[in-house]
Amino acid sequence: MEENRSLTIWKFANNFRDIIPVYGYSSSFIELIFMKYISEYTDITLPEEFKTIMNYKNMFISRKFDIDVVKEVFRMIERKFNIEPNLLDVALDNLNNIFTKKEKTIFAALNEFEMPKTKEDMTSLLKIVISMGENYDISKTGISSANTSLIKLVDQILDVKEDEIYMDSFAGFSKSSLSVNAKGYIGYELNHSVAAVANMIMILAGKKNFAIRNQSYYLADIDSTANKVFSDGPLNTTLTLEEYHFLGEQSRKSDYYTVKKAVESLKTNGRAVVTCIGGVLFKNDFKKLREQLTLKNLTAVISLPPLWSFSSAPTNLLVFDKERIGNNIAMIDASSSDCINKVDKRINELTDESISKIIKSLNGEIIDDFSNHISFEAVLNNPEISWVPVHYIRKKIDIDCRPSKEIKIELKKAYEDLYHLLEKQRNANKPN
Repeated sequence: MEENRSLTIWKFANNFRDIIPVYGYSSSFIELIFMKYISEYTDITLPEEFKTIMNYKNMFISRKFDIDVVKEVFRMIERKFNIEPNLLDVALDNLNNIFTKKEKTIFAALNEFEMPKTKEDMTSLLKIVISMGENYDISKTGISSANTSLIKLVDQILDVKEDEIYMDSFAGFSKSSLSVNAKGYIGYELNHSVAAVANMIMILAGKKNFAIRNQSYYLADIDSTANKVFSDGPLNTTLTLEEYHFLGEQSRKSDYYTVKKAVESLKTNGRAVVTCIGGVLFKNDFKKLREQLTLKNLTAVISLPPLWSFSSAPTNLLVFDKERIGNNIAMIDASSSDCINKVDKRINELTDESISKIIKSLNGEIIDDFSNHISFEAVLNNPEISWVPVHYIRKKIDIDCRPSKEIKIELKKAYEDLYHLLEKQRNANKPN
């Protein structure tokens, strides 16, 4: 089914190759699909809404783009889904530019394209569209979506339930939310245009209770907000002056607050997964924070190969529970090149085997050269309070041990053979 859907989407995409820019491709594509979706929208309750939708449908019949009509429909959608007023307007200029080039061609393609009939097929469509352009979108927006295999791993670690609230702290296009079936969704995205597209994606995916907010995650009041949190934030950056002042001027490092706020945002029995650079695991700047979170929150540290398309730095995952069950912490080193498949020059993907080994390790299994479980006291007793997994993982010594008596006999014989060889050489060198 997904393979057939992929072929359909690619065929649909080919109609727009010369119209949609390569950079920002996913954004433009989502906006066009969203336009098609609204043309089939049926949740109308007020007379003025019916009139608005009819004017909008007439655009598809006449094949003439009317920016004022689209704007009016966007206002209606914002009200119905409680989206920040005027947020969707950011898409209007882009759509206007696209339709100006080949208006009738685009409307013809949109009219011909059949929207998916089920949530599952729509989710597949959205994942395909995002993957089509995610390698290029960073060039336009500065936003890079989370690695697909990383999301697969995080899904299994978080195990989001249908009655839970899921938070994506740095939402981007809300890609991680597409794999989650939750009661509610919360996301934060500072980039205005990306936040607009993320809201469109949530509507297209059939999410009913969501709030993708166009604001800084660091400035949000999120104490005890979500049951499950995924936080894939900016790496090794500094806070703005506003953020620095608001957060109490404890640190200028964004990584510090990405970790800290993830734990603060959890409800009782909640769990968070946070990506971070290696420095968080051992640098003195984070030592006090490591000490605080080791006491009752840190559940696991997972070292991974580079998975960010924009960086060659190794990826690290921190797993936190609001209240850790037990005293043990899982230390997992999955950073070996054996744990990945190379998709292209910039993208690595975790293998299914490596994901399976990580989950087994999280569930209590100890694997030589890969994982270990240690007490939180052992971490606190480390002078640096290190979170580096290799510091705690037992290495298998691959040596075939032999009895010392056997080795001594062989050495004695070797010395005797050497003695006789030297004697023979000396006798040969004596003058006749």
